[in-house]
Amino acid sequence: MPSKTALKRCPWLIFTPGRFEVYREVSNQIHDIFHEYTDLVEPLSLDEAYLDVTENKIGMPSGTIIAREIKEKIRATTGLTASAGVSINKFLAKVASDYKKPDGLFVITDREAEAFVETLRIEQFWGVGPATAEKMHHMGIHTGADLKRQTEEMLCSRFGKFGHELYLFARGIDNRSVKPDRIRKSIGAEETYMNDLDDPAILTEKLCEIAGEVWRRVSKHEFFGRTVTLKVKYADFEQITRSRTPGGFITEFGAFWQAAQELLSGGDYSQKPIRLMGLTVKSGSWSSSFRNKNSIVNIYFVSDYRLPLPLAMLVQPFGPPGHERSQATGVQVPDINIVGRVGAALLHLDKVIPDSSNLFFRLIPDSFAPIGLKMRPLERKTRLELATPTLARSCSTN
Repeated sequence: MPSKTALKRCPWLIFTPGRFEVYREVSNQIHDIFHEYTDLVEPLSLDEAYLDVTENKIGMPSGTIIAREIKEKIRATTGLTASAGVSINKFLAKVASDYKKPDGLFVITDREAEAFVETLRIEQFWGVGPATAEKMHHMGIHTGADLKRQTEEMLCSRFGKFGHELYLFARGIDNRSVKPDRIRKSIGAEETYMNDLDDPAILTEKLCEIAGEVWRRVSKHEFFGRTVTLKVKYADFEQITRSRTPGGFITEFGAFWQAAQELLSGGDYSQKPIRLMGLTVKSGSWSSSFRNKNSIVNIYFVSDYRLPLPLAMLVQPFGPPGHERSQATGVQVPDINIVGRVGAALLHLDKVIPDSSNLFFRLIPDSFAPIGLKMRPLERKTRLELATPTLARSCSTN
């Protein structure tokens, strides 16, 4: 329920401010527990993550035992309970983790998977929201068994690419791997206001506060994007977004703030007060990037697929703004160490690029061809999902 509606229904309601830093601190404690067992951890939110424990650090072949140990350590360390789901893939692990909340542990084995999925309500399928569920109900699809009777061609014709995933989910199949280091594509922040805002001066002041928080996160992660997006939700819940790409990478707060102000000034809010504002900085490239602070740089990257040997890799200089380098230039990365899906290398940039300390760099796999095009899919694995009620991590195990 929106806070404004709650306040109307209960005028004496007291709002307690959130303690995000405390949530983050406890989340990090839980994350550290996960890494005692595996480095293949894919965070979904502050309170949910997947873990792949097929090959784990303690040599334990049972995902169920690992899930139980993690639950016990979370309780001992933080005082929080956690719910865990153990199964052969992410879809089933997620379903299993929701099955016996709170403080539950549920296992779906390979042998049980397909029959179990047939009993699920269609709303329990990953990616099926209220609108999709309603559409399915009109088609006579209410359960996993109903979904399984549909052909792949029909599902794709009605639901596009998602139809292929639905066809596999209905058979207990999910080929998505655990992604421990997903490439960051954007950083943002937003704020919902208890009272709707229409005064230009107050709007600018509030936007500046959001911009400051976004830039703090940008600086912390050394993420420098190209596009600034303003999100606005009006008092009547209509939502709009506006974007601006100034040109080049945004590496200074002044350029970011100028773009944000220009986006806000493009609207008249006197007739439509604002209840929410947000700002996002988005990357213009799929590839991972980093800033060189020293002449020696450690390069570390993770792929969704097993990496082939040998792997051609270039490091391309591309900044700062005003010093853009041609995409045709690049430095060959020597001696890439590859283990499964992880690659690492040590590069002495000063030996190949004079005065490289102020440049930004982008990893270019296989002469500008995205890594994923060169990989073979991983074999089917076991997943575990953990979730605590307030501060949870859904983990995926192998």
